[in-house]
Amino acid sequence: MDLGPGGVGRARGRRLLQGGADVPGAGGSSALTERVRAELPPLLGEAGSAYVWLACDTATTRTLTGWLRKDLAIPKGRVNGLGY
Repeated sequence: MDLGPGGVGRARGRRLLQGGADVPGAGGSSALTERVRAELPPLLGEAGSAYVWLACDTATTRTLTGWLRKDLAIPKGRVNGLGY
């Protein structure tokens, strides 16, 4: 699948926000967190129907999982985070 500018694309009706080595700030950095907070909400649609899977360093995973559940009101069963 081709991802557009900034690593945003679609695959089989799913919206993807993908970052890698080009996203500065591994290790719980605010750069990755800020990017996700800026770019993800428009991709989600309704919170009750959204499903979010994320994988990044443990500190960032905890930060983003809490933000998804508390601020965006995505139900616990629709957020899957993996920290490494």
